[in-house]
Amino acid sequence: MYSNIYEDPNLTANVRYNKRAREDRGESLERVVDIYESADTFTDHRHVDRSTQDGGAHTQKHLPAVKRSHCRAVALLLSLLCLLLLAGVTVLSKLYFSEILKNSELIQKMNQTSHDNPNDSFCQGQGNSVTQRNITRWKRFRCSCYYISTEKKNWTDSRSDCQNKGADLVIILNKDEHDFVRNLAAHQASWIGLQSVEKWTKEWQWVDRTTAQYLGFRTGVDVTKAPKGQPVYMDEQGTWDHTNSESKQWICERAIS
Repeated sequence: MYSNIYEDPNLTANVRYNKRAREDRGESLERVVDIYESADTFTDHRHVDRSTQDGGAHTQKHLPAVKRSHCRAVALLLSLLCLLLLAGVTVLSKLYFSEILKNSELIQKMNQTSHDNPNDSFCQGQGNSVTQRNITRWKRFRCSCYYISTEKKNWTDSRSDCQNKGADLVIILNKDEHDFVRNLAAHQASWIGLQSVEKWTKEWQWVDRTTAQYLGFRTGVDVTKAPKGQPVYMDEQGTWDHTNSESKQWICERAIS
């Protein structure tokens, strides 16, 4: 039923050929495997080399990136500080100009004087209870309140009365104020806060120890021969004269606080 391959030379030759062919194919496969392995190894080496090179380049580029990030952070911080400084300057400027505007408005209100208003709020509450009983006698002009007495005293006692009211005898700095005080005195001879003093020359000094720059003496009054400490009064015509005697009314002045 079957034939013996050892007895059949053709079969034996075929077996040997097939075996050799398989061996040849096996060697070919091994060579192919070796080629692929060699190719993979070369590829791995190239990959490793490129990775190493890329890593080196990345390492070389990494430091400048850190520096750029640091510079950006510093620039951002400086920008924020500049914005805060600008905001602070803006707020302070607004407050400054707001205060200037308020002061300007206050000065304008003070300059809009109503000489005939006896109930001026700026002059309310000046002095002690005596002043309060005579509140209608205080008048406002610009930044000061003025009081005309109804009594008569000498210059020293008149000044003491003004000081008891938290004021002093009036100081007249210019013609506008002079005109106001003259109208306030209503043709009554009244003491003002001026005296003669002896320095290098004869001078006239106000009660706040400032030298008089504005003088309203009557024509013909010799101001160079007045003795030291000679007080000054305003006569019925509103001009000034000096004397050491007599009792007169007086005019007090107090700055608006």
